[in-house]
Amino acid sequence: MDKYQKINKRQWGKRMNQRDKKIQNKYLLFRIGQEKFGIDIMAVKEIEEKNHFEEMAISPYCKGVMCLGDGKVPIYSLNHKLNPKGVEKEGAKKQRIITRSKDLLLALEVDEVLGVEEIAERDIYNTPSLLKTRSTRYLKLLANIEDELILLLDENNISDEQEYEDIKNAIKKG
Repeated sequence: MDKYQKINKRQWGKRMNQRDKKIQNKYLLFRIGQEKFGIDIMAVKEIEEKNHFEEMAISPYCKGVMCLGDGKVPIYSLNHKLNPKGVEKEGAKKQRIITRSKDLLLALEVDEVLGVEEIAERDIYNTPSLLKTRSTRYLKLLANIEDELILLLDENNISDEQEYEDIKNAIKKG
């Protein structure tokens, strides 16, 4: 009986590792302007269609807050941050990806959610050091799917430290 339990635990551990590897390479892909981006699916809490929100001048990229459940969630415009030229995809319907950034729920506003994609490890690359700057800390990895570049974002580095503190304080007050 003891030997049987050990085998099952070993097999279970192997299955869990395989499952974790599969989940590790799944990303929610979205569009901002003409560019594709992705965020780790494990960081996504939910997706909201554009709905009513309370405008608040919190930061240059934070448009305001929306009610979600019994709390308020800041709306962070990735379009303004990552698409400074403001070229929007024609007919784009704004959607919000609810994610946890550090210890704060954040609604990332994007032009269009494209869906979940499993990206093979061979198609994922580290961000070149040339692109790694203080203002691009949000770039986690790069992916190449069918000769199309996808920027994979780090949800914990979307905002810089000062902006994060400003948003956090505004939510506490608000």
